[in-house]
Amino acid sequence: MKIGLITVGGSIFGVYQHTAVCIALRKLEIKPDVILGASAGAIIGSFMASGMTNSMMKWKMSSLTAKEFLDPMSKIQIFKELVFNHGRKFYGFIKGEALQEYVRKGIDSKDDFSKMEIPFYVTATNLKNYKMVLFNTGTISDKVRASCAIPMMFCPTKIDNQYYIDGAIHKDRLPRTLLSVQPDLDYIIVSNASYDQESDDNSYIENAKIPMVEIVRRTMTMQEKYSWPKKIGKTKLIYITPGISTPVDIFHPNVETANSIYQDSLKYSTFHLEKYFKRIQAAQKRKELKKAQESQNQPPA
Repeated sequence: MKIGLITVGGSIFGVYQHTAVCIALRKLEIKPDVILGASAGAIIGSFMASGMTNSMMKWKMSSLTAKEFLDPMSKIQIFKELVFNHGRKFYGFIKGEALQEYVRKGIDSKDDFSKMEIPFYVTATNLKNYKMVLFNTGTISDKVRASCAIPMMFCPTKIDNQYYIDGAIHKDRLPRTLLSVQPDLDYIIVSNASYDQESDDNSYIENAKIPMVEIVRRTMTMQEKYSWPKKIGKTKLIYITPGISTPVDIFHPNVETANSIYQDSLKYSTFHLEKYFKRIQAAQKRKELKKAQESQNQPPA
């Protein structure tokens, strides 16, 4: 049985959820044969693929501060760029260098796809031709930076003279993209932290700390729940979407919120993954038993 894992989206919320999903998989002794990370999922995907311990993954998650992954332009820099340069080089409010360094320090000497313990892929979107690109060679931290480059917020990342932005823009294509390089997968587990429930009022934007962030996030999530496939060929997809509504301020993360989301996501992930794979194991045993019985009932040659 071959299993793929996709960790996608969610900004800092996704860091908390994907950490819980990865640790739940390890506790259940379910080891992915390949991992694909997109947007914030690429951060935790790289940690998981590198073999980072559960305790270190959880510590990296709970101790994460805004300074570690956000390096916004100063008000003076923004003013100069807009007034003196007329915005000609204003690509975004956040540079992305801090996020790249956060990942580089996390995986340390394994900042190379060839050094991953589990085969690892990162997606990003080419800003020139709008195509999703799958990275699997060279350094990892810069590819993760590109995959996390949310439009308007983060500056695009330049790789091989091409500009790249968020790898979760075409998130519904991720399973097929993974199967294009790993076609023999029996199951793909998708940890999707970017799905949002519909709102009955305008509180989702009127009460948001940074309304622009919420607008961009919801725009990228639009139509998602209608386009995820349930099965591709022989490959079955398992979606892990806890649907936790705890508000997270990307500019002021705190330990209490991180641990709360982590614990809820861990409980949800463990329950559903264990339940699903127990059914799979039971079905496999029935199949093996039936095959053995048929073999015994066959007349001797």
